[in-house]
Amino acid sequence: MNVEQKTAEALLNKGIKVRVTAPLLLRLIGIRKIRPVVRSPYLGTLHRISLLFLASGITPDQLESVDEASAHDLYTKYTGMLTQVMAQAILNGQWRGKVFGKLLAKYLVWHCDAIEMMTIAHIMVSLNSKTAFTNTIRSVSSMTTTRPNLSQATQGS
Repeated sequence: MNVEQKTAEALLNKGIKVRVTAPLLLRLIGIRKIRPVVRSPYLGTLHRISLLFLASGITPDQLESVDEASAHDLYTKYTGMLTQVMAQAILNGQWRGKVFGKLLAKYLVWHCDAIEMMTIAHIMVSLNSKTAFTNTIRSVSSMTTTRPNLSQATQGS
C-alpha cells in the first residue's frame, strides 16, 4: 500500500496499523508483535507534532527524497524526533501525549522497524502540510450555505 493510500485512510479515520515488537510481559505469554493504530490526529496532536518538526529543522523535501545515502544521515540526526512524532501519533491525546510520549518514543527506538517509522513520519508531514490546510480553508470558504438557491425560476400565474 503506497503512502497516498495510507494518508487517505488516516484522513478517513480508519487508521493505520503499525507493527511493533511487543513488550516483555506480552512476549512471555506468546504475543510477539502488537499493532497499535495511528488514527487521524486531533488538532492538539498536530500542533505538538508541528512543534517537534520546527524544533528539529527537518524539511518535508528531505523526507520526500530519501535514498540510501540520505537515509543514514536522517537516521542519525532525526531518530529521536521521528520516534517522538510516531509516539504522539499513536497516543493522540492531550494527557496521554504529555505523560507517555517520551517513554513510548524511547521504547519505539529499539522496537520499531525503520520503514514503519519513516512511513508514519511521512504521513504526519503530509497531514501537517500547508497545502492540505489551505485547501481545507478554501473549500470551507467556498461553501455558502446561507445564499439563496437561484436555480428555481419564478413562475407567474
